[in-house]
Amino acid sequence: MKTIALFLLFTINVSAIAAGKSCSKLESCVQLVSNITGEKYTYNNELKGAVKLTKNFKINKKNADDFISEILYLNGFARIKNGEDSWSIINARDIRYSPTPLFEYGKDEIPENNDYALVSIKLKNPYIVSEVSRNFRPFMSRYGRIIDIRDPGVIVINDTGSNIHRLISLIKIIDKAPTKDDIKKYEERERKRIERSESIKKAKEDEND
Repeated sequence: MKTIALFLLFTINVSAIAAGKSCSKLESCVQLVSNITGEKYTYNNELKGAVKLTKNFKINKKNADDFISEILYLNGFARIKNGEDSWSIINARDIRYSPTPLFEYGKDEIPENNDYALVSIKLKNPYIVSEVSRNFRPFMSRYGRIIDIRDPGVIVINDTGSNIHRLISLIKIIDKAPTKDDIKKYEERERKRIERSESIKKAKEDEND
């Protein structure tokens, strides 16, 4: 692993740095952000990618964190927090094997940048968790994942913070506390599903006899 630990080598107060040629490649952008924020990054030798910025684009301490999160995502990479001021950069396709931070919706503040996070969302209507999970899959990012846990009616999303917030906005629209009629309807549907499953199972067993 190659470690970058760049700190400000000068003490004058710089409010913003024009990216220009110093941030034309992904690795040089990581170095620049590390220089501005004082945070350290580790990555392998395959951190490659081009970055195109307008001439008036400036990076400062306020936007540096969101900037590096965005350009890593655009180039197919993701960063994982290692410590208070340390990150690892990995290929985004490996994100499912990495310990992304866990958040509980309604209790924790979920980041809104392009860092990956694991978020659990307890629905008001537990009967629709499978439906929500199934219908939300087309809206996941390339390496995002979503699963449902019927009991206790929880959706678990592993995706970028920005996309998770987008999905939460949709959940707020469709997730309403079920009425008595809704509960009766869902229970009847579940009963029929179980009966159908048992019928298919029995038919297969009869074929094997």
